[in-house]
Amino acid sequence: MKIAIILIPGIMGSVLEDNGKIVWPGSILELMRPYNHMDSLRKPDLVATDVIRSFSLFSQYDNIIDSLEKAGFQEGSEGNLRVFPYDWRKDNELAATALADLIDQFAASLGPDYRITLLAHSMGGLIGRCYLESGIFSNRPGFTTVASLITMGTPHRGAPMALSAAVGLEKRLFLSAEQVQEIANNDLFPSLYQLLPPQHEPFAWNRDVKENFKPEDIYEVNTAKKLGLSKSNLEAAQRFHKLLDLARRPLNVRYFFFAGTKEETTSGVQLVADGTRFSVMKMQRSYSGDGTVPFWSGSQSGIQTEPVSGEHGTIYQGRGLKLILGGLLGKRGVLATETASIEISVNPPVVNLESTIRVTINLPIGNQTLAGVIRLCRVVATEGLAPTGKRYTTNFQVNYSGPEIDHLTIVMKAPEYAGIYEVGFALDTNAEPLAKTTLVVQLAS
Repeated sequence: MKIAIILIPGIMGSVLEDNGKIVWPGSILELMRPYNHMDSLRKPDLVATDVIRSFSLFSQYDNIIDSLEKAGFQEGSEGNLRVFPYDWRKDNELAATALADLIDQFAASLGPDYRITLLAHSMGGLIGRCYLESGIFSNRPGFTTVASLITMGTPHRGAPMALSAAVGLEKRLFLSAEQVQEIANNDLFPSLYQLLPPQHEPFAWNRDVKENFKPEDIYEVNTAKKLGLSKSNLEAAQRFHKLLDLARRPLNVRYFFFAGTKEETTSGVQLVADGTRFSVMKMQRSYSGDGTVPFWSGSQSGIQTEPVSGEHGTIYQGRGLKLILGGLLGKRGVLATETASIEISVNPPVVNLESTIRVTINLPIGNQTLAGVIRLCRVVATEGLAPTGKRYTTNFQVNYSGPEIDHLTIVMKAPEYAGIYEVGFALDTNAEPLAKTTLVVQLAS
């Protein structure tokens, strides 16, 4: 059997255009200053033209695509690799329908000895599951060519952070918390609500001392009203959740989940009574997920699962994930080398000035010592901000000696100047980084 791949991105992971003009993602300047295309982003008829391969200094899906191409998978009309861009704002059932169309076309173009692997990041995994489990697409011509679903950081039981986003507590990439809230509560765009945990997942606890942390049902009318949630989008979420059922997965389709474990993550929320309303308090727990999706949701009982390191938005870039993924695709040792190496992640990757960040250095197993520097170097600045145009750099010394560790997390303040920073770990202040990632420090919105 030969393997072909369809890569399904997560929420916010597709380019959206309006009559040929890119609306999403925003410009490099809008990473640091307010996003100014909300009027266009509200339009319901935007066109998804590609996955986001990169933007600014951020490597996105080009990272995993490049790795797949090195392993022999190729894009193009006659290739065995396709990407699936979709309008990530809209109902995920619509995306599953578009995915079915792509699978039919792709299967028809492949030889009879090919089988398709759905390789999905974040919300993309739910779209893949909707295609496979809902029963809506079982008679489509391409359905029987799908042999496996591999998900990376998918919230199979929802993400509590989706609730904090819906009530205006989460900024995301170019969007302020208020802009995220606006899009989430637009009845035309229910996808973020479809990332909420399903109705009987006890993730929202009543904080009132008399209630003994009783779990609240956010879908119940009075509770939803106290939270200020969209009735229409809650109904869309419930409809979508009913389409997902692991017990209905096709017997001949292999499921494999990668789930993050090493980042501080919102594992649940507490609801605080404030007059006639509930406010939301996030329960953030260390080493409980990938920074967005808790491990209890990224993994599921009865499904083969690999715990991995890495921040949610770039979890697919980690060496450990790629090493196992290569084996799943019959390319062991090709997507990533067997030799262990240092990796670094920042959570959250987009913050306001002097916010708290957590920098995690992932190490080869068996390290009893670690000495070096975490270096934050501003590589892009905004006009009018001191020190304008300078490569502002700050170093934090790291010195560990003790029992064996496989990672080390340092909690620190983000820089006081807005900009895009390269965050690297080096052996000393003059050495090149052994690993690096990107941090955006924004002006307060």
